[in-house]
Amino acid sequence: MNAAILRNYLQPSPTLRWHPWAPLFAAALIVSVVFALGAAWGYAAATRMAADQRIYVDASWRAMEAQLEATRPARLAVQTAGSFDAAVVRAAREAQAEKSLPYRLRISLEDSVFGLLDDERHSRRELDLRKAYRDSAKRSAEYRLRNLSGTAPGWQRTATLCQEVGRGWDLRAQLETTASAYSAVLGRTITAEKLAPLSGAKCD
Repeated sequence: MNAAILRNYLQPSPTLRWHPWAPLFAAALIVSVVFALGAAWGYAAATRMAADQRIYVDASWRAMEAQLEATRPARLAVQTAGSFDAAVVRAAREAQAEKSLPYRLRISLEDSVFGLLDDERHSRRELDLRKAYRDSAKRSAEYRLRNLSGTAPGWQRTATLCQEVGRGWDLRAQLETTASAYSAVLGRTITAEKLAPLSGAKCD
């Protein structure tokens, strides 16, 4: 391209003068806006689809739960306890991971990026969500120990677990890991025997 034509394009008049990089800045701005709108749209779509999926999954689980309640109550009790166990184990792992710098940097970056895309979360950014998760895990742990272990009425059904599942059922390794997580989350020693079904951790 002729240099004079290029100069005329970048500076079309003596009074209106464009910076030579103005087109690049404009292009970068357009790309940034398009990217931000696309990211916001994608995030909103993913949130909506996840909510829809939860509805259908919840309905399917309720039907399965009713069937298990009628045919395998001991196994249902163990699976219900397993939901609380999973939350406690996750909280214990998160607490351990929080001690590492890469984890803290990743969480900070994710909260900054996705928090800006979620107005409700961004408006509550002062709330310590990590503390809320830890408190929730503690409540789950205490609920499980009160209602789904030992002599709790709901846990009495697990005395027939081996009759329902047959031989080969072995929860010993899993319960050891879970008991360690409970001990870490609650700050006191919780044994695997405390969490085990009344039929025992292994069905011979």
